[in-house]
Amino acid sequence: MKEKDIDVRQTYWNQVNQLKKRNEHLTAAGHAWTTRYDSLKQAIANWKYDLMAKDLNLANFYRLYDDVLLRAANNRQLLEPIRKTYAKYLERYPQHPYSQKIQDGLSGLLQVFPGNPYITFHATDLAGKDQPIAPYINGKFSLIDLWGSWCGPCIAKSRMVVPLFEKYKDKGFAVVGVAREFDNTKALERCLKREQFPWPQLVEVNDRHGIWNKYGVQNNAGLFILIDAQGKILAIDPTPEELAQYLRVLDQPNTSSIAMPSASATPLP
Repeated sequence: MKEKDIDVRQTYWNQVNQLKKRNEHLTAAGHAWTTRYDSLKQAIANWKYDLMAKDLNLANFYRLYDDVLLRAANNRQLLEPIRKTYAKYLERYPQHPYSQKIQDGLSGLLQVFPGNPYITFHATDLAGKDQPIAPYINGKFSLIDLWGSWCGPCIAKSRMVVPLFEKYKDKGFAVVGVAREFDNTKALERCLKREQFPWPQLVEVNDRHGIWNKYGVQNNAGLFILIDAQGKILAIDPTPEELAQYLRVLDQPNTSSIAMPSASATPLP
């Protein structure tokens, strides 16, 4: 895909995302059908997890893990029945590897909201050394850019941040990229050489640290997390226009708090 096509698609994606945030992406008939469909999905989920809670075995535990990993982010109706069922499996299998992964996934899906503290993590720098994310962002108005060298829309989004970073980097704005890569960092290194993003870059190879799971975006590459100087999430996936609105506060000296525009105060989709 050509770079121009990537940028055009990102523009359309931003427009659709804005419509979804305002709940204007469907017609009245579309909303009515969605309500009926959601009600049916909820009934099916309740039935499914009720059965799984009554038959605690590793096969069902895997199904629970698979739902958290692959389905819950796009079907939030699953979260409450999953959480109730998971409590029973945690009691039965407290040391099983699925237990921590499900816990991390649920925490991301339930906690990554504006107003909550960001979820800290470790990643690897390009020299291969483990690094905590905190020193990159603590005490700063910061944007965590979860992306991947293989994700065209992610790259297009990151490009849009460059002018804002250059304008506000000396006023207290920090950006740190964390790239989700597989097997090695060769593609990432080529991408960074081409793009020349002017902020620090870390990498998550083969989901070693479970970062995407912790932020509830297991099947995707990209996510923006905007954080204030106290470590509170201000916005999830703000558009460049919304990000610019937040950053205007840095033009004002001695600002101690930042109001959240209502358009961005939405949970993960």
